[in-house]
Amino acid sequence: FFPIEREAARRRPPSVFRPTMRLLRLVMEGFKCYKDRIELDPFSPKHNIVVGANGSGKSNFFAAIQLVFGGLDSGPLRAEDRKALLHEGAGAHVMNAYVEIHIDNSEGRLPIDSPSEVVILKRSVGLKKDEYFLDRKHVTKVEILNLLESAGFSRSNPYNIVPQGKVNQLTVMRDEQRLDLLKQIAGTTTYDDRRRESLAIMEETQSRQRKVVEMLEQIERRLKELDAEKKELAAYQALDKRRKVAEYTYYDKEQRKAREALQKMDAQRQRDGGDSSGKAQQAREEAAKGAVQTTERTLAAAVSALKVLQESVKSLTKAHKQQLEEAARLEMEAQQQGADSAARAEAEAEARRELAQLAAQVSQAEAELAALAPQHAKLSDEAAALKAEEERASAKLQQLYKRETTASQFSSKAARDKALQKEAAKERASLEKKEKQAAALEAQLRTDKSEAGKSEEEAQAARARLAEHRKREDAARKRVAAQRAEHSALTDRRKGLWRKEQQLGESTRGSVAELDKAQRTLQQSMSRSLWEAV
Repeated sequence: FFPIEREAARRRPPSVFRPTMRLLRLVMEGFKCYKDRIELDPFSPKHNIVVGANGSGKSNFFAAIQLVFGGLDSGPLRAEDRKALLHEGAGAHVMNAYVEIHIDNSEGRLPIDSPSEVVILKRSVGLKKDEYFLDRKHVTKVEILNLLESAGFSRSNPYNIVPQGKVNQLTVMRDEQRLDLLKQIAGTTTYDDRRRESLAIMEETQSRQRKVVEMLEQIERRLKELDAEKKELAAYQALDKRRKVAEYTYYDKEQRKAREALQKMDAQRQRDGGDSSGKAQQAREEAAKGAVQTTERTLAAAVSALKVLQESVKSLTKAHKQQLEEAARLEMEAQQQGADSAARAEAEAEARRELAQLAAQVSQAEAELAALAPQHAKLSDEAAALKAEEERASAKLQQLYKRETTASQFSSKAARDKALQKEAAKERASLEKKEKQAAALEAQLRTDKSEAGKSEEEAQAARARLAEHRKREDAARKRVAAQRAEHSALTDRRKGLWRKEQQLGESTRGSVAELDKAQRTLQQSMSRSLWEAV
């Protein structure tokens, strides 16, 4: 069943010598028609032939070997498949079957570390199990597959075992099928599958690469915008720092002035305390009341102005929030338009490629038309020559008819008629031949004219498609330019909103600072008890 002749192996050159292995013994039990244990040995190292009557188990003997060697590349067996492998007959029902093969591995074709030169492969099949054994030890299916592949039993080559009827099928194959068969035997289909997988992976990688490039371009544009915003923020922080320094200097100066005024007022009060009179005290109280009223009016005006400013800040904050949302929405639309622009750019590239193909087709059609023109002229000339020859043949036939009236050239009338009929038959045959040639040439001429017309129509259609693609390309360029202009306008508008927000914040902080300053000035202009009373 696996004929590998030792003599043929010895006759091979040393560079192509391959170790051999052969079947020594086959043991079966419970497998199909073999209910009881059966051992078949020995096997010849060359060829083995199994003969027997119909139904004696020849096919099942072959199926047992195929179960161990040929059934490994298939998937797991279903319940009905396992049941079909078990013996079905009279007596007790068989629950388990196994096939055991003893292989001569004296030349080491199976790469296995074993002190014995005999390798035992066994497969056991039950209703709910499918087990594999190597030298009486339980192993997995993957280990058996790897061992057999290292010995030349490749899963990509299903022709290590050729079943009945397969040879006849191979002989009636078409050339394409036979080529596919040779590829399967050589194991090249595996590389074709890997090539297709690699091409799919490459295409997916290129698609991801294009997406990454688009993301990088978008990130670069965003980084440029952030750099500009960073510069604006740095300028704002520098100016804000200068403003804070100026405010601190101004507050410090005002505080020193207020302290000096308080010291002068305390000194004046102490000088006036010794010789105070009711009138002076009353005047000071009235002056203090007037100052308190003035300060209260100033404070009320400042509070009302602060409320107005707070309401304005709230409305401006709400408007700014809405503007920010609008700017975010516009930015998202701009990004979406950028993605659409990329898709349109890809479509434009595809259109350019199609235009190039159409231009190539137009050039090819024009070249074919130019190549057919000399042939058309040649055929026209040949047709004219054949027509002239036909006219000459007709004239010659008329001359023959005229000669028919002259009987002096022949000895008798019968001889004359015979000679004239013979010559007339020759001329008629020549004329028919020329007419057939002329008809063939005219048909060829019509065919060439039809092909030339079709080529011209295809060229015109290609030119029309080319013009249409150019129009669409121009329209796409205009849309891209408009979207870029709109994106720039939206970016400028967003920057203007940010600057307006900063100005409103500075105005609010200035109003709050002025209110605090007014309160501190009012507090410093009166005594503590009067301030607490107010």
